[in-house]
This record gives sequence, C-alpha cells and structure tokens, in this order.
Amino acid sequence: MKPKTQFHYRVTEFLTVLGSPESSFSEEYNYSGNLKENRKTALAFALDRQKGIEKRGHYRDIKLAKPPAIEGAAYSVSVELVETYDGWEFTYNVYGEDLETTKETLSIEQRIGAI
Repeated sequence: MKPKTQFHYRVTEFLTVLGSPESSFSEEYNYSGNLKENRKTALAFALDRQKGIEKRGHYRDIKLAKPPAIEGAAYSVSVELVETYDGWEFTYNVYGEDLETTKETLSIEQRIGAI
C-alpha cells in the first residue's frame, strides 16, 4: 500500500539572545485538520505574536535589540506548510520569508486546496 501524503501548518518562533547563544530557543505550534481553516489560524496567530512582541519590545523578559546592537535579542516568526510522506518531512514557507521564497508554496497550497 502506497504511503499517504499529509499536510499541516506550523508556526515557529525563534529567539536568539545576542552574546548568549545558550539562551536562544525556538517554539513550534502545529495546526492539523482542515487546511483552509488552519492556514488562517496559523497566519493570524503568527501575526498576532509578531505585532505583540514588536509593540512590547521584549519577549519573555528579554529586551529585543535594535540593529546594530550587540546586546539584547532578535526574534522571528514564520509559518510553514508541512508535508509528511513515508517518514519524510518537507517544509514550505508561507510567511516570514521573501515573496520569491513563498511562490512555490502558493502553487502547492492551490494544488491541495488550502487556499
């Protein structure tokens, strides 16, 4: 029997603490099920997190740095479409990268009915 390809969305938050790599971390949030609904949910969550952090200027009591600072922290958030097949995982950027990088993802999302 041929393995089934499955898709879901993932939001990844990454914080790097400048001058303290051991304090850097990332967190992932996965959204499985209805792709259209989960795409909207993942994007809304990522945008809300990014706006909130930018407004506060810190993340979990760690002050965000403004370039070209050497102290503080840098934060990023991304949304990916995740494809799993026969034990393999492939990720395609939806948000958090430049448009050229996300073009391929848009065509995949259209093909699988996520948008």
